[in-house]
Amino acid sequence: MIEEKDLYQQKLEAQINELKAEIDKLNAKLENMEADTKLEYQKERHNLQQQLDKAQERVERLKTSGTEAWEEIRQGTEKAVKELSQSLENARSKF
Repeated sequence: MIEEKDLYQQKLEAQINELKAEIDKLNAKLENMEADTKLEYQKERHNLQQQLDKAQERVERLKTSGTEAWEEIRQGTEKAVKELSQSLENARSKF
């Protein structure tokens, strides 16, 4: 079970790192946006950052969780990563 947990944590961390890289790409586009688009994206960026922080926090909780709590925390972590991924895709389609 411990090996499975470690592999799963590594997978989630890799997913989060990929999503963070995509957020960074969007942030780089910010410089070339017009003022009204910039304002809209800044709101979106704030939301993405909050979701990224939440996903990273969940992974940290997963690392320290015991066997009993692992499944519950794993499900919450998956949900947080999925929500972040969906929000990022939404932001990509807008900007």
